Amino acid sequence: MSLDDEPDGFIDAVRDQALDLSDDHRQVQVRLVLGRACRTVHRAVPHLVAALQLPYSASRGWSDFLEAMDDRAGTLREFVIVVDAADLLRDEDLDAWRELVSSLSMPYMCLGGGWRTLVLVDSAVGWELSRFGSAAGAEAAAALRAA
Repeated sequence: MSLDDEPDGFIDAVRDQALDLSDDHRQVQVRLVLGRACRTVHRAVPHLVAALQLPYSASRGWSDFLEAMDDRAGTLREFVIVVDAADLLRDEDLDAWRELVSSLSMPYMCLGGGWRTLVLVDSAVGWELSRFGSAAGAEAAAALRAA
């Protein structure tokens, strides 16, 4: 998604939608990740652990982080918004980026009722200067993870 203004208004709109989706039993969480703080795996892990409120053990490294993501409850309902998303793992290979994107998104879980929606937000210029060339290019790269 391209966003040329400050993302505050967009994030507020997502929070409002999350409140509308919440019910008495389960709330929808909105997590904010700063893509420019996550240019490498080494820098991304502690930031993501804090933003997603994962256990401390997930901060030990990439595989521990991915394992903690796999262990999250199937009832969790969450939006993960990455602003400055064109910088997310910019200095890593595309496979690491795809692995992260896959771990940050989760389709609806029939048994638990949980889901995780990943929203990648940057300016049109940010996307143009990225390895993807556009927001659509990032979406296409993410879709290749399933192939």
